[in-house]
Amino acid sequence: MGDNESDDILGDAYEYLMRHFSTESGKSKGQFYTPAEVSRIMAKIIGIEKSKSQSESIYDPTCGSGSLLLKAADESPHGISIYGQEKARLIAKVFLSLMLAKVL
Repeated sequence: MGDNESDDILGDAYEYLMRHFSTESGKSKGQFYTPAEVSRIMAKIIGIEKSKSQSESIYDPTCGSGSLLLKAADESPHGISIYGQEKARLIAKVFLSLMLAKVL
């Protein structure tokens, strides 16, 4: 797995680009990603800190670029399996690239 510092740099760059892209396109940034603050709050609401193993899972049927899933997984003390789907192929490819970056 990547170290936390490089994960943070990649995550920060990703959030910057998503905010810039959504502003420039005239669309809501929520259409592309869930802001980190919202993701952390949602993870706390569903009690992700109580997860006991990676066999537990979380699913987002409209995951966009996967930012909610990735932040929720970061909040889980023992890791968690994440599942998501996205209709827009380009956005789904962004999610896959972010997942690969987290693993490497």
